[in-house]
Amino acid sequence: MDFKKIQSYTLITALVGITLLFAWMIRPYIYPIFWAGVLAALFYPLYKKILLRCHGKAGLAAGITEIIIVLIFLIPFIGIVLLIIQQAFSVYKDVAADDVLGQVTGYFDALKNWPILNRLISSVDVADLSQRLVSVSSAVTTWAYQLVAKGGQNTARWLFQLFIMLYTLYYFMQDGEKLLKRLMHLLPLGDRYELILYQRFVSTSRATLKGTLLIGLIQGTIATIAFLIADVPASIFWGMIMVMLAIIPGVGGSIVMIPAIVIMLLLGNYWQAAVIAVGLVISSTIDNFLRGPLVGKDAQMHPLFIFFSTLGGILAFGISGIVIGPVITAFLLSLWQIYEEKYKTQLETIG
Repeated sequence: MDFKKIQSYTLITALVGITLLFAWMIRPYIYPIFWAGVLAALFYPLYKKILLRCHGKAGLAAGITEIIIVLIFLIPFIGIVLLIIQQAFSVYKDVAADDVLGQVTGYFDALKNWPILNRLISSVDVADLSQRLVSVSSAVTTWAYQLVAKGGQNTARWLFQLFIMLYTLYYFMQDGEKLLKRLMHLLPLGDRYELILYQRFVSTSRATLKGTLLIGLIQGTIATIAFLIADVPASIFWGMIMVMLAIIPGVGGSIVMIPAIVIMLLLGNYWQAAVIAVGLVISSTIDNFLRGPLVGKDAQMHPLFIFFSTLGGILAFGISGIVIGPVITAFLLSLWQIYEEKYKTQLETIG
């Protein structure tokens, strides 16, 4: 075998092996690094404007940009988390005090006012079934409470991850352009195609975050207002849950609001059920009308791809999958586009 080929194979093998080893070594910090990259790409235009006002002082401009990002995202996020914790404790105390037992019994008493339903439940041991439902409710609420408490216990870990992200973000801002040019120089795909992938990464990340946050905040606000008017316990807590569930296209908000409507109907609280139903219609309409223009159009993806990439991303990568899933899908579609462009002549000849 040619000695030069041996050298090339050895170099490539060593390069791939060491790269994989390095990736394995920093795997605990992959998510903070990823989010630093997303934020750097999204806020890079702002950084460039600040850089001009700072007379080319990259370090100062990066620091100011990072402070703005913290003020926009971190402080509101901490406030929301504190509200969720407070409301979660309240719900947990209600369940722990067996307040739910009386409510469940009340639901069955309300059903007796409906002749058809009364016949169906006449043979049901209401006390036993109520106790079972309370046990399930208590288990679910206790799990949620423990999840929140566990998050509080891991405060030091979250703070360290946050430090890693902010530290990485600073250098991505300051040296990101140099790093990107260097990476594009080293990769063998070609600068034009590599630029396409980078642009899809930025546009998909921006569209996903913008769409998810905006739709989630709007739906959560509408749900909270509806719950407050209907006098639903822990309205703010359920509104925050709505914000988080809004990441699931099409069905997120209904997971909370439909059970609330059913419970209100069973209790005979018809106008409260109507208020929540109106809130559900409004939030669903907003989801249908805004998600396409905000996410699908900017990300240049069909709504079906958005749906499955979001769900699959969350299952595979947790909360970071909100962005990672659509980004992977965008890369897949871009690579197929590059393949079609590169082998256009051969494809036309074949078919």
